[in-house]
Amino acid sequence: MSAIHDYIERNPDYSSCVSTLEDSSRDNEGNTLTNATCEILNFDDVAEIHMKKHSYKGKFPSVDAFFLTKSGVPYFIEFKYGKNIKSDDINHKACSSVLLAFDLQLVNSLELVKKRGIHIIVYNKNNQPGIEQKKIYGRIRGLSKRECRLQQARNLDWLFFDSLSYNQDEFEREFIQKIVKPEHQKASS
Repeated sequence: MSAIHDYIERNPDYSSCVSTLEDSSRDNEGNTLTNATCEILNFDDVAEIHMKKHSYKGKFPSVDAFFLTKSGVPYFIEFKYGKNIKSDDINHKACSSVLLAFDLQLVNSLELVKKRGIHIIVYNKNNQPGIEQKKIYGRIRGLSKRECRLQQARNLDWLFFDSLSYNQDEFEREFIQKIVKPEHQKASS
């Protein structure tokens, strides 16, 4: 049983928000950045339900997906298809999502997010970034504690243990194969 499933058992109001990474990565044209079928919370849906409960009118910014390991490591995942990735948009969604996860008791402290939380941006490698964006990618690829990192995500170090940026192939290799699959093997044994 996944950590997401455990959460939903305690909070059935959010059961309609359970989705897959594949579905949460789907853009308006039906394209996806992953085929992974692991269970996540569609955080856009979570935010919408939570804000309606509190009579908030308008869209609350949030990451696309929230994944929680059995050991309590929270992953905040944002899928980006466009060529221009705006740092204000990324930062706003990340900060709002942490507050939402805390308010919903998906994480029990902000300190946990700082010590263990991971923010991941998955971008479409087929949408080649402009010249300036390529320079940014090249400069920062080696700065992350792990794989690669966008300049725009670098200033989230105060909030997360790490902020990572992967194209869809790197996401499959570094997240799906190394984090999700072992997590599912633990859950099924």
